[in-house]
Amino acid sequence: MVKMIYRVVLFLVLLLAVSPFTLAEVQNDCIYYFYGANCDHCPLVNDFVKQLELKYPQLEVRRFEVHHNRDDYSKLLQYFAVYDVPPGRQEIPAVFIANSYFVGDKPIKDHLEERIISNEDLACPSLTPRETVGITGAASPKYVLDTLTFTSITSSALKDSFKPTSLALLLILLAILFALHDSKKTLKVGLLFVTVVYIAFTFYGMGILPAIGTATTGNLFSKLIALVAVLFGILKIKGFFKSWKVLLKDISQQAQKISSAAAQSIVSPLAVGVIALIASLFSFHDPGAIFQLLKTLFADNTIRWVVWPFMLYYMLIFVLHLLTVVLIMYFARQKVVQHALEQGFSDITRDVWKKHGHRIVGFIISSIMLLLGLVILFA
Repeated sequence: MVKMIYRVVLFLVLLLAVSPFTLAEVQNDCIYYFYGANCDHCPLVNDFVKQLELKYPQLEVRRFEVHHNRDDYSKLLQYFAVYDVPPGRQEIPAVFIANSYFVGDKPIKDHLEERIISNEDLACPSLTPRETVGITGAASPKYVLDTLTFTSITSSALKDSFKPTSLALLLILLAILFALHDSKKTLKVGLLFVTVVYIAFTFYGMGILPAIGTATTGNLFSKLIALVAVLFGILKIKGFFKSWKVLLKDISQQAQKISSAAAQSIVSPLAVGVIALIASLFSFHDPGAIFQLLKTLFADNTIRWVVWPFMLYYMLIFVLHLLTVVLIMYFARQKVVQHALEQGFSDITRDVWKKHGHRIVGFIISSIMLLLGLVILFA
């Protein structure tokens, strides 16, 4: 019986000794992994490196984020120089192991594990010049500013301009423009609103202005604006709901008087500027990835003036939809007056045509506000 147990134990020991799985588990190598927060090729490598750590518990992996950490970026440049990585291939993700390097997601995934198993030098990568070999492939820029392209900034700014908090700003602008019938005042007040929003968001990106409340507060603010816009739109286009006409007649007349008085009080330059500023402060909580990156980079004094033009351009695209609405409203009001002058043969008839044209423009604005409000409420 004792001999049988001895034989079983001996067999298990021998089996474990020759097992490839066991051999693979024992890897004491040290690797340096350089990646970037804005690197397109890094997410897959991040997962792959985590799998290697699970498979080889004794593997030592040191991570360095180079897009936001200048010390890590400087270290990466040192390793590129010592390992003699070709200048045109100095990108990320990059992995350095003793005497070897891999740049790009495919070379890392295809060859790193094999190199770990065959490596006999367990020391961490050294900056001491020596003969090295490596493999490079498709990768991303190592310098974070190189990731900021015209296309990426433009597309990100356009996308951010149609987020709920940004659409709430558009609803407020439409409400202000609804109360204006004079084309020149429409242009003046509209440009003031857009300018204040532009400056407020730029100052927020520079770290000068803070946000009001939390992300939840910003979301509630946009929902509240959307709800008011929906109610406003329904009251203004009530003619489409024939069955409600009698029921809403008295209510709508009183509501119109109240809304008209309120509208006149919010179209002064001072009021418009204050409203635009407060609305912007509530809208800072939902920045896109590019805007957040610009904000982070701007905090670095060494590259602030390099980031500045990117910030200004991003904000220009961000408010482009607001500016477009202002210009459309300006030309629409001008068209109403021009049409009234062409159709009217007296001051009375011209006035009638003007009122008719302004009612049509008001109906269009109300419909847009209703639709945008519903989008924000149920998106």
